[in-house]
Amino acid sequence: MKTILSLLLIALVLGEAPSFAQSCGEGVFLGRLSANPYGAASTANPYGQYGSAYSATSINNTYGRWGSPYSPASVANPYATAAPKIIAADGTYLGKLSSNPYDPTGGHVQVPIEIAPGYPHSMEDITFDGDVDLLLLLIRFREALERTNASLPALGQLQEALAKNEKWTPLVTLTNGEIGNVNEWVKRLLEILGKDDPVGKLLAIKDDWLGVYESWDDLNTDDDRRPNRARIQLYWGVIGITSQWMPCNVEDLTIVVLAHELAHAYTQLGADIGGRRWLVHAFHQSQSALKEGLAQYYTERVLTRLSARYGGALDVYRKMLKGQPSAYRTHIPWTTDFSPEAIRRAMIEVRRWREKTVPDFEQRLDAAQKGLEPVTTIRPPPIDAL
Repeated sequence: MKTILSLLLIALVLGEAPSFAQSCGEGVFLGRLSANPYGAASTANPYGQYGSAYSATSINNTYGRWGSPYSPASVANPYATAAPKIIAADGTYLGKLSSNPYDPTGGHVQVPIEIAPGYPHSMEDITFDGDVDLLLLLIRFREALERTNASLPALGQLQEALAKNEKWTPLVTLTNGEIGNVNEWVKRLLEILGKDDPVGKLLAIKDDWLGVYESWDDLNTDDDRRPNRARIQLYWGVIGITSQWMPCNVEDLTIVVLAHELAHAYTQLGADIGGRRWLVHAFHQSQSALKEGLAQYYTERVLTRLSARYGGALDVYRKMLKGQPSAYRTHIPWTTDFSPEAIRRAMIEVRRWREKTVPDFEQRLDAAQKGLEPVTTIRPPPIDAL
């Protein structure tokens, strides 16, 4: 069955997993779409009624009606037209849990996520100067070198204070010159790392390189209600090496990359209330700063919302942000000056009117923010004040 990571991520962000029932009017409850392996009604509970591989009411039963790759009502059948409905806690219909990306009644599109070897095209022309083996060694000790460089002046002051008291002079085993030599040695290694730092060169790449969101329209249609094909690829080798170079936890970096590429999928394929999406050719022609700005905005929103559970991922995102190209920092003023609803409204309008630049978006963003602000009623002054 194709991955449902996107839906699980949305469920986590919303804070409550949506339940879903069978379509075609039967109303059979099939559990709550959740990553919780202990919830009684969770689809991730391998021993529960709705998560077991053997239960008749489980989407994980590959021989059952809801999990078989051949059933027209299954979440795993890429040709199914009667897949289970996803119903929010308040009763809102959110679409279908379906592997069929072309079901016109689906309401949502699944984007397959692939763990890919190799590296993306954006890295083909990247070369590293200097002694690469030395750089890789220094990167492993970057934090230790930086801490040492910051603390050596204080150690020099400590040495001088100890030398002023005869009782403590036996503790002074290094001369000022020796401490100075260590300081110069550390600075020299940091200079080498700063001059030829491969992480900085990678972060400066103007396109996504740890993972990519790819979208295409086989029919070259101008119908923005028809979902296009898309996929996400995560380059596991590049993610693994980069996590060592930064350094950071590889799981945290993977979460950041996945959230960013899912954000691209959301902004391009996510349907508005009228069922309209961002046409593929319009999406491809849009300014990179607009597409990356929106993806970064929603990446930060997701990681912030999940920080209690995945706090390390938010730290990695912020660490990377400092060295990324300007297109990846377009969203920074949006996060502080505008409401999430204004962002979403401006995005929908830019997609619908097929505008392609950051100025187009920000003009609509200003209007959306003003339109959403409450109206202030001006009361006349009291009569005795006239």
